Amino acid sequence: MKGSSPSALRLTEHERRALTLLIEGHSLKDLEATLPSPPRALERTVHRGLTKLEVWVQQTWPGDAHESALETGLGVLKSREAERLINRRIVQSRHGWGCVALLALPNKENEEDIQHGAEEISRQLMTKLRQSDVVTKWHISEWIIFLAGVNEAQLNVVLSRLTTLEARPWPILLEAQAVTQPSATFTEVATECHQALISRYATNGLSTLWRSSRAHTS
Repeated sequence: MKGSSPSALRLTEHERRALTLLIEGHSLKDLEATLPSPPRALERTVHRGLTKLEVWVQQTWPGDAHESALETGLGVLKSREAERLINRRIVQSRHGWGCVALLALPNKENEEDIQHGAEEISRQLMTKLRQSDVVTKWHISEWIIFLAGVNEAQLNVVLSRLTTLEARPWPILLEAQAVTQPSATFTEVATECHQALISRYATNGLSTLWRSSRAHTS
């Protein structure tokens, strides 16, 4: 899990709200009724938000500089340390395992505010997981979670718990995969989850929703 440390995903409050509404399935008409912007200005807002997400995706890759001292104290591991531990647990796991990618959409420009928000999510996240689970970060606002000894049904239970994180400062997006093939590596599966998450919610999903919303109002 080697890589650089990209800058934080910086969405303005207006961009975050617009993209969040699209993620939740609202139409362009809904956005126009909810957000105080004319249609063309709203289109530019969504376009800027999508562009930021797509550029961020191109730059994002796991590194060792994303967790704060507080998060380390909570049990969030550096990526290389997590990889070594996870590889050992995969060998020991006889009943499959799961991987979850969790992405938060910050609404703050200040790096310190983003870090504080990420720490709050880490604090809430660690209360929802077992001691045997492993958490690392691929970005200041993206968490990668290893779940040992789970099948698809159990993985869905975990996802249900994660969608009810309390006091979370920003919306969160989730992608998960249950693994039964002994040849699969955690890095491969985590990368697939990361790419599927972005493809589903940021690139294809939001763009399709946006085009569909425009078509319905034209």
